[in-house]
Order: sequence, then structure tokens, then C-alpha cells
Amino acid sequence: MQKINVERKYEDIYEDKEILDLIDYLVNVYILKYPISNHINRNINLIMKNIERKMTIRQRCFMRCIPFNNGKCIVLSIDFKNQYFYDVPPIFIKIDSQTEKVDDFSIMSLTKYYHSLRNNITIQELFDIMLKQHVDFVDTSQIENYLMSKAKLIESRDFVIDTVLKKLGSSDSIFDNAYYRSKKFLDEFNKYYYLQLDDEQIEERIKMSTSKDIKIRNKII
Repeated sequence: MQKINVERKYEDIYEDKEILDLIDYLVNVYILKYPISNHINRNINLIMKNIERKMTIRQRCFMRCIPFNNGKCIVLSIDFKNQYFYDVPPIFIKIDSQTEKVDDFSIMSLTKYYHSLRNNITIQELFDIMLKQHVDFVDTSQIENYLMSKAKLIESRDFVIDTVLKKLGSSDSIFDNAYYRSKKFLDEFNKYYYLQLDDEQIEERIKMSTSKDIKIRNKII
């Protein structure tokens, strides 16, 4: 179990060599994975799980928008700030770093202070319940810091995705090849990283990121 450092963040994203290397890596992978339009990839080394496996730990955490984690479990502290609770030890909330689901024992520890809690909820869902049922003496600042850092990571990840799309969109003089590559990249990342983009949003992201000298056509692959 790895307790997080709530001060660690991904800063200076535009000059971060490890993240810029990630962009180049993804561009090269998708040029290799889909060399021409309508190509069907059968190379097991280029499936999403293996693409991610070749990333550094920090790059994987970045793509999954895990703010500050070096292990499979994130631990956040909930403290008590009321004068009558000085001797009460903090409650430690354990979160799965991939699913962001809160450990069932952690939920049980909070039932004394919050009602209608249920198992198998994410840290965001738990935080929403805690805000709604506001308890004055419970300090939720670490959860709030975690979620704020995650929101910043999502913005930074969007920059990476859009940059990869732009490079893929100008990676081939033949429109069909460049478009197919970009579409496959965003489709696969949307599913694997749960970006929650619908078909219209995917098309719009590709249009916004594609080189101006390549005309986007209304085409469904």
C-alpha cells in the first residue's frame, strides 16, 4: 500500500520530456499499427494492453489520470477538525488506482457519519455524497485535492491526445490513411481509457486536430 503525496502534480506539461516522449511513442505506434486505410491489425504487440505496458509507470498513470500514485492502491486521509474529536484517529480511504473504486472497509468506516453509503462506488461518488450530507467536523481536503489534481490531469491528457491526433492527421499525404489512423487511435483510446466520447464528439476532435491542408470528409469507418 502506497500513501500518496498530495503535493505532487504533472506541471510544465509542454516541456515535460517524458510526456513529449509519450506523444512520439503513440504517433509511431499508430503509424505502424495502421499503415494504410482499412488495415486490420493482427499484431498482438500492438493491442492496447501491450501498448500501455511499454509506457513508463508515470506515463501510464498520466494516461489513466492517476494524480500521485506509485502502486495499485491510493490512500487518502480523512481527519476530524472539531475540538471534541482531537483524540479520534483519522480514517484512511483506500482507492483502487485503476478503477477508482473505494475499498468496502473504507466505506464501512464512514457509515457512522454518512447514511445511504453503498459498496462499489468511486471516490468521486463518495465525495459527492459527503458534500451533500455536509458534516462540519469531517475534513475532506485530501479527497478534494486528489479530485482537483485529477481534473488538471484530464486537461493535460486532452492536450496529449489532441497533439497525437494532429501528428497522425498530417502523417500521410493520402487522406484515407491519415484519417483512418486518427479515427482508430481515438476510438481505441476512448474505449480503453473511458474517455466517454460519443461518435459525434470523436469526429469533432479529429476535425479540430487535423492538419489544415487535409480536408476532412464525412466518412464513417
